[in-house]
Amino acid sequence: REELSELLAATGKAREELSELLAATGKAREELSELPAATGKAALLRRKADEKRRVNDSDRNYVVGSECWYLIDSAWLSDWRAFVGDGDDGEMLDGLPPGPVSNSRLLLADGKTPRQGLVKGRDYRGVNKQVWTLFQTTYGGGPAIVRRELDIYEPRVDDASAPPSPATP
Repeated sequence: REELSELLAATGKAREELSELLAATGKAREELSELPAATGKAALLRRKADEKRRVNDSDRNYVVGSECWYLIDSAWLSDWRAFVGDGDDGEMLDGLPPGPVSNSRLLLADGKTPRQGLVKGRDYRGVNKQVWTLFQTTYGGGPAIVRRELDIYEPRVDDASAPPSPATP
């Protein structure tokens, strides 16, 4: 009987130790499962900072010589700015990328003619070819709305015939 009591006590202690080990293993699994999320978040923050830096390095509020403006829907640009944390406080939020550049709101069904009543700043903004190319490489979308003047109602310029922007120093 004494041996049986000792065996039962040892079994109970082994069960306790096994429960503690399983709990520790579960906690370790939980911590490991959080690791990809943390790594993904760090990569996303690096991506946001890199995009913001590259656009800021290339962006200008003027074009030179025969360069053209690439017009972008202000709503899409606001979504991009929110994504990279280009708001009033510069904080990078956990938001998602804005998706493909979408200029369809600016154009009629033919994809070329501007809708009536659009206002520069409120409805669209202009970027140079370098910034447009960065957005296209990263997000795709469009269509390209190319103008010599920062005015959507000016004559169209074919994207293929638009001269390249000079490299940013």
